[in-house]
Amino acid sequence: MRKRLSGGGDTVHLTEGEMAGLQDGDVAMRRLGGAAAPRGEERKMKIIDFEKKAGIRATPAFARKGLATHSCNVGFLCGHGCLYCSTPAVNRCQLRKACGMKSVTTSDGVAVRADPDAFVEAVSRDAKRMRPGLVELCTTVDAWSPEAQEHDLGRRCLEAILDQPGWTVRVLTKNIAVTRDFDLIEKHRDRVQVGLSITATARGETAMRALEPNASSNAERTLAMVEAHERGLRTFGMFCPLFPEIADRSIHDMVGFARSIDAEEIFMETVNMRGDNFPRCVDALRGAGFGREADTLAGLDGTGWSEFTAEAVRAMSAAARHFDTEDRMRFLLYPGRLTARDAAEIRQYGDMVKWLDNSEGEGGS
Repeated sequence: MRKRLSGGGDTVHLTEGEMAGLQDGDVAMRRLGGAAAPRGEERKMKIIDFEKKAGIRATPAFARKGLATHSCNVGFLCGHGCLYCSTPAVNRCQLRKACGMKSVTTSDGVAVRADPDAFVEAVSRDAKRMRPGLVELCTTVDAWSPEAQEHDLGRRCLEAILDQPGWTVRVLTKNIAVTRDFDLIEKHRDRVQVGLSITATARGETAMRALEPNASSNAERTLAMVEAHERGLRTFGMFCPLFPEIADRSIHDMVGFARSIDAEEIFMETVNMRGDNFPRCVDALRGAGFGREADTLAGLDGTGWSEFTAEAVRAMSAAARHFDTEDRMRFLLYPGRLTARDAAEIRQYGDMVKWLDNSEGEGGS
C-alpha cells in the first residue's frame, strides 16, 4: 500500500515501509539515488573563493517579505546554476571583481564562494556582536550547493549562529545534502525552520531539470521535507518560482503537500522577468524538447505575466480555503508588471499577498 503525500496526488507516493524509514537519517538520499547533487569538483565547475566581509547582515527587503530580519549568504553565486536566478544581477559588482568579467551568468559554470574559513569566522563574530533575530541561510545563494558542500559551509554556519543564544534560523536550500545536518537541527529544533524550495510536482519535474541543472530534483526535495516533518523539525513551504505550464496547474497539490507536513508558513511566487533570465529559460526549455512550455513562457511579455500571476493567486486562494491554510499563505508579489485590473483583483485576497517593492534586492559584501 502506498501513502500519498501531496494532498492532491501529484508528488511523491511512499510505501508504509518507506514511511517508517523516514525516522532514519539520510533516507532521502538513499531512497532517491543515494547522493545529494554532486559537489563542485565533481561538477567540474570553476570555483572562485572571494573575500566576503559580512557574515550576517540585516535584510530589510526580506523582513518586508516576512522571511527574515537577517541574511547569511555563503557566496556571491552558487553552483546550482538555476537559469532563472536573479543573483547575478543583484551581485553584479562583486562578480565582476571576482571573475574579472563584465558580466557573469548562471550559465557560465562559475561558482563564487566566500573564502570558507574566513567566512565562518565572520559569521561567528557577527552572531556574537549583533542583536539576534531571524536569519535566513541563504537569501541569494545556497549553503548546501555543490561548492558549499566541499567545506560543509551550511553546517558550519548553522553551528556558528546557533552557538549564540537568541538567534533563530530559516534554512532554505535546493539540495538534499541538508538532510545530513538534520541531527544538528534536531538539537535546536525550536530555533530552526527547514524549507527545501519546490518548483514543480511530478507533472513538471522533467522540465524543471532543464532549468535547475545542478540542484537536487524536486522529488528528492519533496521527500527530504517529509523526512524533516517525520523527525519533528519545524518546516515551511517555499514554492517558487512558479512557471506556466510547469507548476501553475499544481498549486492545489503544492498547498496540500505543505499542509500534510504541517508547514508553519507557505510562500509562493511566480517567475519574474529579471535581466536575461527569461530568454535563457526559454532557450533551455526548447532545447530540452519542451516547446509548449517554452512558447508559453516567451508569451509572458505584455500582459501575459500579469494574467498568469492573477491566475496563480486565484489558485492559491482556492487551495488555501480547501486545506484551511489561509493564515499561513504568503504570495510574494512584485507588482510592477501587473495591469490595473489584475492588481485590483489581487488586492481582494488581503493578507495572503505580500506586496513588494520592485527595486528591492540584496547584494553587498
